[in-house]
Amino acid sequence: MINWAASPRSAGIIGMRVFSDRFVALVLSLMLSFGVFSAAMTAASAGPYEDALLHFTTDSFGDTTDGINGVVASGNPLAATVIGALQEGRLLFSAEAKRVSFGKNPTN
Repeated sequence: MINWAASPRSAGIIGMRVFSDRFVALVLSLMLSFGVFSAAMTAASAGPYEDALLHFTTDSFGDTTDGINGVVASGNPLAATVIGALQEGRLLFSAEAKRVSFGKNPTN
């Protein structure tokens, strides 16, 4: 004959299994939340090259100097193009849009 009543031992095992499952779910959800948060923070932060380009949008000599130094120090492959465009007067900027772009070369 089968005894369907729960013994204290089986109740303890079931209780631990429920606790264990909930604990694992909590740990996984915290790891997922941390991963999403760190990915969002990584995407939100710009690199040194992008930060240096923002100095050109203020139309201030001091900020332009900081921008030149930052672009060169960033080691970005476009650094020479940016400095060349600045020397040739082809570096265009929009303070409202916080955007820097290259104009056409006047000799071409």
